[in-house]
Amino acid sequence: PVIDVRSVELLARGNKTVSVNAIRTRIASLEEEGDWEAVIESNMLLLTKVTKSAEQYSVHMAIGDIYRSKLNVPTAARDAYKKAQLANTRSRAPLLQLLQLASDAEDYDACIQHLKDLVALENDVHRKATYSMSIGVIYRDRLRDPIRAVEHFEAALDQDPSRVKAFTAITSILKGRS
Repeated sequence: PVIDVRSVELLARGNKTVSVNAIRTRIASLEEEGDWEAVIESNMLLLTKVTKSAEQYSVHMAIGDIYRSKLNVPTAARDAYKKAQLANTRSRAPLLQLLQLASDAEDYDACIQHLKDLVALENDVHRKATYSMSIGVIYRDRLRDPIRAVEHFEAALDQDPSRVKAFTAITSILKGRS
């Protein structure tokens, strides 16, 4: 609607009376047009209006998703996901997105840190074991550090003793060492 567009334009010029609904309507319109840079700009304006951390989290995640999937700007996406993580420290979603970005960039140290953060957040022992297994695989296959790999495979077994792959990986590593 024309009124909502004008409201967003007024906000851009410094008028603080624009409603959150007007900005959201404008964002939806820009998304339909595929004007992703304007969507990000409007989301940044929305951030100045929302005060609840859940709303801020949602906006930062949306910005990160646009930078990642629509504009292919990984550094900006990473920054947005980190801000989302700060807004909601219990959510795994930003960590998973950060993990994917680090994996795409082959930044294995960052991958390990994000996986460790996921282990710390997780309550489900099977998922904890999966994350620990992933850390072990990175140490074994990418960083060529068998000692640390074994530590994380053992952690996976501690969390989920049914992880036969962890046991097999440990056995394989130890057989290769004298």
